[in-house]
Amino acid sequence: MSVLRTLKREIRKLISKKPKGLNETKARAILLHLEGMKINEIAKILQVHPSTVYRWVKEFEKEGEKCLFYKQRKGRNKKINEREIKVEELQGKTIWEAKAYIEEKFNVKISYVTAWRIARKRLKIPYIKPYKIDKKRPIDADNILRERLRGVIKKGVKVFFMDECGIRHDPSRVRRLGLYIVKADYPSVNVLACIPLFDGKPCFMLTYSNVDSRVFANFLYLLRVGNSGNIVLIMLSFTSLLMFSLLLLGLTLLFLPPYSPDLNPIGLVWKDLKR
Repeated sequence: MSVLRTLKREIRKLISKKPKGLNETKARAILLHLEGMKINEIAKILQVHPSTVYRWVKEFEKEGEKCLFYKQRKGRNKKINEREIKVEELQGKTIWEAKAYIEEKFNVKISYVTAWRIARKRLKIPYIKPYKIDKKRPIDADNILRERLRGVIKKGVKVFFMDECGIRHDPSRVRRLGLYIVKADYPSVNVLACIPLFDGKPCFMLTYSNVDSRVFANFLYLLRVGNSGNIVLIMLSFTSLLMFSLLLLGLTLLFLPPYSPDLNPIGLVWKDLKR
């Protein structure tokens, strides 16, 4: 009996003081139950469902006075400061990997759609297939090219990146409405291009024939006609048969590091042309 009186006294103190987080209705229901009132009567007085009063009584029997206070809720998820996410941080990642990175950085949980929106809509990172690098490529290929250019770039010297590409017209790559039948002989075009690093006029040449020494010499002649002064050509490889044409036209040759076609910016031009 002394324990019951103590419980009643403690609950009355809580109701009178009304501390922060107290569920006053629940406390009154427990007090009436300790005084011997039935659950249906308590429900009528407090205007709640009898099952609610029954649940409160069971909670009080398990947890004691602690159940008379509201439980602290977790609340909404933490917000992400999207301005703190840089393009470089998500570069080369899939959407799932970007999602995991953002969750780890901000200690939050986000959906796949949210990670996609941050990467594609806000940061505007395009979908690009990974560029395969040959295992024979030097690790410091960038520095090698930089050192080679340092001894070449001078006042009055025009530096050009040069490359050639074969483009085949394939109608099957174009989506058409309905059935569309074409002949199987697709014309292929070989394109030679020179793009200046700083000063100079770019040079392009299209040919339906194979790129042999004669075609290559004609292209070098077009480049010389459009640009005066000292010219340096940067390319991946070269045949010794054209060395005479280079000497005759006053052109200097500079090689890219081995197995490093990605250092030639003309590759971006070929990518758009093939599309």
